[in-house]
Amino acid sequence: MEDRATKWHPAAAAAQAQPERWLRPHQVARILGMTAHQVRKLWRQGQIQGEKFSERNLRIPESAVDEYRKAINQD
Repeated sequence: MEDRATKWHPAAAAAQAQPERWLRPHQVARILGMTAHQVRKLWRQGQIQGEKFSERNLRIPESAVDEYRKAINQD
């Protein structure tokens, strides 16, 4: 019989997960090895997901950076 502590459920894992980190373009640029200008260009072209919270406040979720890295590594 399985112990209750060893059971894994996606909803329970999501509830315990850390909140999504939102990164600024210069932080994403450092991760991807490019300039912040290039990161903003990728965002405008729709190649990387992000959200503008104000006129000059673009934030990109860390998961979007991971997705972009996976996409460019498949080529």
